[in-house]
Amino acid sequence: MRPCDNCKRLGKRCLVGEGSDKCARCVSVGCACDLAPNPAAWERLEKERQRVFNESNEALAKFNRLQKQLVVLEERKRKIVDLELKNIEELEREEEEQRVAAEAAPMFDVASETLTVPDLDWSSLFAESS
Repeated sequence: MRPCDNCKRLGKRCLVGEGSDKCARCVSVGCACDLAPNPAAWERLEKERQRVFNESNEALAKFNRLQKQLVVLEERKRKIVDLELKNIEELEREEEEQRVAAEAAPMFDVASETLTVPDLDWSSLFAESS
């Protein structure tokens, strides 16, 4: 059997009587002997272990809930980005169609024999220079 901390520190032999959980030296001087665990200390240790165990389980459950929320939020974000990209593509397509239509439109309407001239700010062309 290993010696208690007191006997080990003093370099003495640790003698334990039959049926005792303390060595003779510790009993004679009235100090705490660490050969056997103190029941009250053991109970406190077990309660603390159970509290930490429960707390870690709660933390793990919270972590799992937060991970699920994160997945849902990332999916929402992806849908918003996809929708915005579709909107941008549609706008670009419409702009391209308008540009092609404008390029293809004749400037001279044969039926009415009129020339279509783009709107210009004529006043700036004929403004007098100072």
